[in-house]
Amino acid sequence: MESIAMKIKRKKFYIVAGIAVLCAALIYWLLTIFLRVYVMKSPVMEPLVPTGSIVIMKRIHNIDELKRGDIVHWNFPSYTSIPSNTSTLGIVVGFPNEHLELKHGDIWINDQIAHIRPFQYVYTKSEPNVLEGYKMKQKYMNMIIPKKTFYILCLDRNAMDSRVVGPIPWTNIKSKVIEHINP
Repeated sequence: MESIAMKIKRKKFYIVAGIAVLCAALIYWLLTIFLRVYVMKSPVMEPLVPTGSIVIMKRIHNIDELKRGDIVHWNFPSYTSIPSNTSTLGIVVGFPNEHLELKHGDIWINDQIAHIRPFQYVYTKSEPNVLEGYKMKQKYMNMIIPKKTFYILCLDRNAMDSRVVGPIPWTNIKSKVIEHINP
């Protein structure tokens, strides 16, 4: 027969184990609300984010959380031939209502050449954060970015991004990269 002390110890163990399981579930739930983890499967952001990198992202709940140069995780819009559950990473270049122009392969925003920090890792120049050297294939483009959309570019000039599918709707931007761990 089991003693009263053993019953109390067993009861305490079950209570502590139950609390530990509940805490672990709560932490997991909170992390899935605020953070996402993604393994980079394509070379669209190389060399900044190599294929195979583990990418940690913060979910975006407000359009004001985005800045020019942020690396974001986004789904392709439903109006493209690419399935809308297909996602990739890209750099926020243009914001709603901005005048985006392509002149001789260079990107201009509101009549000034684009200054976007992540590109400094790819192109070294006298002014390291200028998106110069990132020559576009198109010779000329002139547009006002529509409301609630963003112009997003990948580092791979052959990637499917806003150059091909157009501005990306705000609702398709899922999260912002806060860290990446290279393999």
